[in-house]
Amino acid sequence: MTTIKQHDIHKIRVETPQPVTYNTGDCQPAYEKKDEFFKAIVDGLTASKVVQDKTKGDIKTEIYNLGAKTREEITAGNTSYPASDDKLWALIYHDRIIAGMLETRTDFNYVNFSYFQNLENLLGCPKS
Repeated sequence: MTTIKQHDIHKIRVETPQPVTYNTGDCQPAYEKKDEFFKAIVDGLTASKVVQDKTKGDIKTEIYNLGAKTREEITAGNTSYPASDDKLWALIYHDRIIAGMLETRTDFNYVNFSYFQNLENLLGCPKS
């Protein structure tokens, strides 16, 4: 089995969006930017042959509630307990976070969005 190497990752060129802040209720552009960012990474993985079209299903997006305090509470999709407006939207490949968007609320009820990518986290993953 072939694994992903450093030279595979360097073929992928995706610009990370700049952090943005929105009023509560006006956040749709940040979610659209996240979707475009994640799609660009998946397209880059496919174009560089790190991931084949048939294995794109191994890539998933999950939401983590950052208000969780225990390991059991920190599960994908657990957005109900404990109550928190802070979330991590993660792009995952083989159980490794390769990109994300951090969504946090300020004391003045603004919502901050910060984007990141960590393609080095792909190192050692199976190359499909």
